[in-house]
Formats: sequence, C-alpha cells, structure tokens
Amino acid sequence: MIPTVRLGASHAMNNIIRATVFLVGGLCWFAAAFLLALFAWSHVTDGDGLQFFAAPVSSGNALLGLVHLLGFTAGAFLCFAIGVGLCAHGLVPPQRTKTIRETQGRDPRR
Repeated sequence: MIPTVRLGASHAMNNIIRATVFLVGGLCWFAAAFLLALFAWSHVTDGDGLQFFAAPVSSGNALLGLVHLLGFTAGAFLCFAIGVGLCAHGLVPPQRTKTIRETQGRDPRR
C-alpha cells in the first residue's frame, strides 16, 4: 500500500521552514550591514587611510579615504536592503494559489 501525505500539513511545514530561512538570512545580512557601517565609522574616526602615502595630508590620501568610505557605505546600504527584502519575504506569508487539479475542467471565463 502506498502511504498518502496530507498536503495541508506538509504545506504548512514548508511555509514555516521557508519563513525561518528567510528571517535567518535577513538577520545575517543585517549583521553584515552593521559590521560594514561600524568599519566605516572607525575608518572616519581613527583617520584610517592616511598611512598609504608619506605626506601627512595630501589630495591622494583624501581621495583614497573618500573612496573607501563611499565603498563601505554603499556596501552597508546594499546589505541592509537585501536584509530588509529577505525579512519581508519571511514575515509575509505567500499568496494562496489554486492547484492545477482544482482549475482543470472549469471554464476560466466563469
């Protein structure tokens, strides 16, 4: 005899797993955004990037520091946006759609 699976219970478990994976993934992206923002903040406050050239302050040092800061900021924003998207997909349940079996044999114009 072939065992039957109740689609309702299986579908509910898949939704719970799906939501959990999306939430955990979103939180990981939030952590990456926080670490990049923290690194950018320490880059600004500690004066990082000034040790690359011999002159204490030159236009090359300022430009290099600005490029680093913009890169860290863009990376943090991108990670934050991905985290928001993943958490939103995890918190909002998927739309219920009709299965193919339910729609077969019916006239779609009714």
